[in-house]
Amino acid sequence: MVTGEKYVDRDFPRGGSSLWVDPAKKTPAWCGKEIYWKRPTELVEEVTFLREWKCDCPFPFSRREWFASVTYAIATKPLWLQNLTAGYNVTEGLAQFRFFKSGQWTLVTIDDYLPFDSTMELCMGRPSRDNKDFFFPLLEKAYAKHHRCYEALELKVTPELSIVDVMCHGLMDLSGCAPVHFPLRGSVEMSAEQQNILWMKLKNAIQQDVLFTFLLRGESAEAAERISLGILSDHLYPALDARFVEGQRLVKLRHWGQVGELRWGGKWRAMSTRWTTILRDLLKFDEDDRETFWMSLDEVFFYFTDLIMTAGTKHTSWVSADFADCPKECGTPVMEGAQFTLRLGDFPPDLNKTQISLGLHQPDARARVIRQRNALATYRTAIGLAVVATEDNTVWLKEVREADVVKCLEPCKCRDVMCSLNIDMENVKGSKRLTLIAF
Repeated sequence: MVTGEKYVDRDFPRGGSSLWVDPAKKTPAWCGKEIYWKRPTELVEEVTFLREWKCDCPFPFSRREWFASVTYAIATKPLWLQNLTAGYNVTEGLAQFRFFKSGQWTLVTIDDYLPFDSTMELCMGRPSRDNKDFFFPLLEKAYAKHHRCYEALELKVTPELSIVDVMCHGLMDLSGCAPVHFPLRGSVEMSAEQQNILWMKLKNAIQQDVLFTFLLRGESAEAAERISLGILSDHLYPALDARFVEGQRLVKLRHWGQVGELRWGGKWRAMSTRWTTILRDLLKFDEDDRETFWMSLDEVFFYFTDLIMTAGTKHTSWVSADFADCPKECGTPVMEGAQFTLRLGDFPPDLNKTQISLGLHQPDARARVIRQRNALATYRTAIGLAVVATEDNTVWLKEVREADVVKCLEPCKCRDVMCSLNIDMENVKGSKRLTLIAF
């Protein structure tokens, strides 16, 4: 950088290569006739960036609205937000963010040139209310650079992935934690015990390193009805609080409250007679609050189709391997996979049960998409994971008995395969030795 001049990112230049998968693509009609790259200081006198570590709600409707949704959810966890954001120097025109990929944090540096249309409105991500806050536009630009271009973040580029898959990818990339997906479809028929287990998990999730988010899939048959009650489909709703008050199990969710006509119309809506004086005082309920709303647990199960839990862990280990180094012609795909050893350690004497999360990951297809017209980011390799109990996991397994298979996830073409193991201390197959086979 030359002293006195602002930073210019040569690796992510102002032009088609940073915007579109096909660099030669003409500017689409929704962007206007021409795109202008401007720095925030060219448009506003006072540029703000995460004032008091609070993120202005991103505009919820765009071709990359899933990323806006993930960002809005992550912003409910200040420590995650601080770790994600390395800083923004307005004077130098330089911003830096961290993203979690392949088991490590990667620092991405960008300049603060952003794409605007002829009316000087941001073409890509933008805030809903505070047009001086450039946190989200700069974050989205850095994430786009990490995946080659803005268009690579659009759902059309990854048609094989569901909206849940994409949301989970984003939550992991921005938090560094492994998301766990729980389908809620059909949850009306859940047993009382199952509902109680979810309720206890939800109550325990109201802490700094755990995030519960709910999703209504737009493809679901119920989406149109739910939208009429004020819930946006294909958007994440993070849980902010969970209380058992006056015999009611209530959940507080963060709303996309910047949309004037969007108001929650369920049983616990603002003007509902269910809001007694005691409840209003205990929950500090404000009828004019557009950023949060309350639902009963039954409503949560009924109105949403999916729950995604993203939680930090105290102990995490990552290892890598090349499948090309594995022996071939072993008879089955499982035996031709890479093998890893896992030994369950010495647990506290008062610990009866614990849970271990295992994940198998491959590089993000969006970061390798071919730069040509109508190119798609697809996963050519299907990945699966088998967990096998063994007496000696220091030697290469040449055969596996079905009785020794603790868990097996069939291969699928995706970025991440997640597996949770519930460990009972009284029955861990004695040796506490496991072999993990990635195939």
